[in-house]
Amino acid sequence: MAEQRRPDGSIVDLGGGKFRVVVSARPDPISGARRRLTRTVFGGLRAAQSARSQLLAEAGKLPTATLTLREFVEGMWLSSMEPPRVRRRTRDEYKAKMDLYVLPTLGTVKLGDLEPYVLDRWLAKLATTKSRAHHDEHEPARNLSPRTRLHAYRALHAALHAAVLWRLVDSNALDAVKPPAVPRRKPDVLTSDEANAYIDAFAGNALEPVVLLAIGAGLRRSELAALSWKDVDVRSGTVSVSKGRHQRKNEVWIEPPKSQASRRIVALPPWCIEGLAPYRGIGPIAVDCGVWLTPETISARYRKVVLDAKLRYVPMKNLRHTSATLAIEAGASLYAVSKRLGHSSPSVTDAFYLSPDRSLDEDAARRLGGLRGRVPDCAEGAL
Repeated sequence: MAEQRRPDGSIVDLGGGKFRVVVSARPDPISGARRRLTRTVFGGLRAAQSARSQLLAEAGKLPTATLTLREFVEGMWLSSMEPPRVRRRTRDEYKAKMDLYVLPTLGTVKLGDLEPYVLDRWLAKLATTKSRAHHDEHEPARNLSPRTRLHAYRALHAALHAAVLWRLVDSNALDAVKPPAVPRRKPDVLTSDEANAYIDAFAGNALEPVVLLAIGAGLRRSELAALSWKDVDVRSGTVSVSKGRHQRKNEVWIEPPKSQASRRIVALPPWCIEGLAPYRGIGPIAVDCGVWLTPETISARYRKVVLDAKLRYVPMKNLRHTSATLAIEAGASLYAVSKRLGHSSPSVTDAFYLSPDRSLDEDAARRLGGLRGRVPDCAEGAL
């Protein structure tokens, strides 16, 4: 039984990848009794060292002068984000960004040495990093996109924000570093004719209710995968969203919405209610032969139906964008669409989802035509 003793705590190797971590804490303020914090860890020496850092923080004895970013992230920050305190998907995404883009470069840097200049150089290097998502050996690997770099920036910013709250550092050095600029992208959405063709293509298919609700209500895939028929009120023409069903590899789990705004009741258009009526029953909506379809199965089957029908393919998540864009083009307010999508504010809808048709701008100009006593809808060729 090997033991790694240090003044700031000991690690005992119990064999088989199992370690016992012991840290002496300050005496009990009332009884004066000696206190020791102990934790058993599986997964190797690095996991044990991270656990020691976390116990030292709990004991108020963490040597912040020697604490590295990796020790802080793995031993303290991510460990504090266990569900249900933080949504599992959120924690997994933070961890992925840290493992891929932050820790390989900055992991050995001491927390107190993460100055703005160091972080600015890290961002500059990230701009020339090749994407690990690229798999085509016949084409040159592309550099990381601005959006991926922004996600890495935000993950590190969140970690350093926690370090400030826990008084491990005085300030968040990333506040002084400009985040990567991400050009606004026009979402690839369906026209109204294409949306109708999609609905026709799924008629009679097990995914017909899913596609109807994706286009008619703008729901997320995770929300659609978690819906039961008890959530759909055909009489009032509404669907209630209260949870999401997520998947990572072969593991599937259900979580509440990521924000209060995502917990909502969405009104359905008449054609959607009419299409759903024959399917009314009990159990999940995304089901085939009694089997509850997972999110990835839904996407795979959706793709096959679209391609078999020889329709222009857009990813399933873009049906949500389509729903929002078509509603705006039909005259719905940005605020109303924002509420339907479950966004925290209309600015999120405007910035990330909608790219209204040019006809909306032209319509706004026509409506201003009466300002000088002119007829608003007159057809003049030029101003």
